[in-house]
Amino acid sequence: MAGDPMPRRVAKHLGIACAHADEIRRDLRGSPAGDETLLDAVLEAVRAGRRVEEPLEALQAALRAAGDARGLAGYTDDEDGLRSLRPPGISEGFAGDEAATEVLYGCPGNGCARYWWPDGPAPVPRCEVSNVALRRNRL
Repeated sequence: MAGDPMPRRVAKHLGIACAHADEIRRDLRGSPAGDETLLDAVLEAVRAGRRVEEPLEALQAALRAAGDARGLAGYTDDEDGLRSLRPPGISEGFAGDEAATEVLYGCPGNGCARYWWPDGPAPVPRCEVSNVALRRNRL
């Protein structure tokens, strides 16, 4: 994985796994497999700098076998994880209107496509891989 750019689909699924790790763990514990080690294998592969495609596919298969036909995509509102045409926090004004900068937090190591939009005062989530707070970006 080191040095090679991660395919967009893999980065997206890794971002979903990181953002919803607690929920995925709970769902895996309640599944016939009853095992959250598949998620741990994904996170450990990232920490070790190994390729994550195979552990992600195994995690996908387990989630689907547990009854969620969408697998990791089932943890978002749609396949791309987009909740609407205008993501929360983005001004509805036109380009000529007050050009406020919007804040978005993302993966601290640019390893996945995870993001978090702040919604009021809340602690910034931490990366499931490195335990570092998500990185602040401006749009």
